[in-house]
Amino acid sequence: MTAVRESGSLVVAALRAGRGSTLWLVALSVVNAAVVIAVPALLGTAVNLALTRGPGDGLVLVVIGLLLVGLAAESLVEVADFSARTRALRYLRLGLLTHVFTLGFRGQRRFNQGDLVNRLTDATHQTAQAANVVTRIGVPLLTSLGGIVALFAIDWPLGVAFLLIGPLLVVVTLRHLKRITALSIEAAVEQAGVATRLSDAIRGLRTIRASGTAEQEVARVLAPARSLRSLSLRIWLKQRQVTWETSVLAPLLQVVVLGVAGWGVVAGRISVGEVLAASSYLAYAMGIFQQAGSAREIGQIRAAAARLRAVADEPGLPGGDEPLPAGRGALSFRGVGSDVGERQVLRDITFDVPAGATVALVGESGVGKTTLTALAGGLLAPDRGVVTFDGVPTTELRPEELRRAVVYAFERPNLLGTTIADALRYGDDTVPDARLDAALLSTSAEDFVARLPQRTGTPLDGLRLSGGEVQRLGLARAACRSARLIVMDDALSSVDTATEAAISAALHEASRGSTRLLIAHRTSTAARADVVVWLHGGTVAGIGTHRELRADPRYRAVFALAEEPELDTAETGS
Repeated sequence: MTAVRESGSLVVAALRAGRGSTLWLVALSVVNAAVVIAVPALLGTAVNLALTRGPGDGLVLVVIGLLLVGLAAESLVEVADFSARTRALRYLRLGLLTHVFTLGFRGQRRFNQGDLVNRLTDATHQTAQAANVVTRIGVPLLTSLGGIVALFAIDWPLGVAFLLIGPLLVVVTLRHLKRITALSIEAAVEQAGVATRLSDAIRGLRTIRASGTAEQEVARVLAPARSLRSLSLRIWLKQRQVTWETSVLAPLLQVVVLGVAGWGVVAGRISVGEVLAASSYLAYAMGIFQQAGSAREIGQIRAAAARLRAVADEPGLPGGDEPLPAGRGALSFRGVGSDVGERQVLRDITFDVPAGATVALVGESGVGKTTLTALAGGLLAPDRGVVTFDGVPTTELRPEELRRAVVYAFERPNLLGTTIADALRYGDDTVPDARLDAALLSTSAEDFVARLPQRTGTPLDGLRLSGGEVQRLGLARAACRSARLIVMDDALSSVDTATEAAISAALHEASRGSTRLLIAHRTSTAARADVVVWLHGGTVAGIGTHRELRADPRYRAVFALAEEPELDTAETGS
């Protein structure tokens, strides 16, 4: 419940993001409330004057003027509310998206793609409604407080009678609000589950179609729907219970206060005009209890803000202010450990990667090879030990300088941008065309790119590429940069062995002088490396050349169990 308690600060931050619009919204709402409070008193005075000597024209003009002011304020409130909500939504989405990009691998492990999309769209939209809900609740609340004060001003027994029964309605509303918030959080989690399953299904659409499992997949995606329906029903029942309880107490309160007012008239303490004003002020005062219908909205906003807070509280990658020293990309791991939850993925990792060397990581699936490559380039901070890059811990280096010095080629690269050229230059628009062409040539991507309608100017939207072609473009993106360290996270798994050998040789020549750290699933890849680091059981089992390590039957077993696809796969997403 910590996130729920701290969600209020996020709501306040969203309100502040509205800046002038939020202030105008509050000011106009206050003006509107002041007009609403003033009118009954003036009407009561007019009635008293009419019963004695007749109302003056000046008083009538004042009432008309106030009504016009209230109408104008109410119209402008709509404009200010829209502006405040838009600014708050921009603040929340930009802030959340920016923070997500700083989370690194650890954040990706905790929040899956569908869940993050749900938080980025639905949760931010609901939280941004805070200004709207505050005014829709705040104006009646301000009017209600003014009504209570007016009851005391007309005749203090009226205010006392109101306060004797009124607090019961407050207790009823607050008692249910906490439960509505908790149920709203549960419903949001279930909804995120549907979004995650749908995202997975879309990525594996061709596999689903080929397997004829559409009906089973629909059932899997909608599995949380029953629970979501149950939660929504429970929220509605809670809302109905609040409304029913307040609808019982509200008429009782009205009868008591008006009864006291009638007694005041008989006793001669208040006039007929004051009774008329008191009846209006009673209606305003009771508005504070008619906000029970807003309890669900408040609960949803708090629940949405709590989901955003959970992401915001996840620490991002630590970044220092040390400049990148001179060097050629030497890596050093000393006692490094990394955890996922309570599980130790890596422990006591200690080895060196000499500058300019090619080092292959070998190990069975799940041993932590990808985690180790993430640690090497600062995409993940170690839980224990230290990783140094050219003598400086990666957590102390300036992130922007480290990103320029280290490039990654992933197993399933995402091509970002409008065209292929945009994707290759992503993160560095200064890469010249000549270097792009050289990178495409060294990664054996030049042939298929040359066959595209506009070569590197071909739009990515609607472009269908095989898994191997996408991998080669990912490699070209890494190869066109002058980086000290090139990390290849299984970046050649979707090409055949002959193509892999050709690409590896060309890349070795093109990136001469750079350090290369790669994951090897094939004996040919390990054999071409200067050094092999063999991982087993989350730690280093051996370091040496492939020829030296293959004397160990356990090392040979890693390659015997590894799958070696020989064909360019057309689909890598499922």
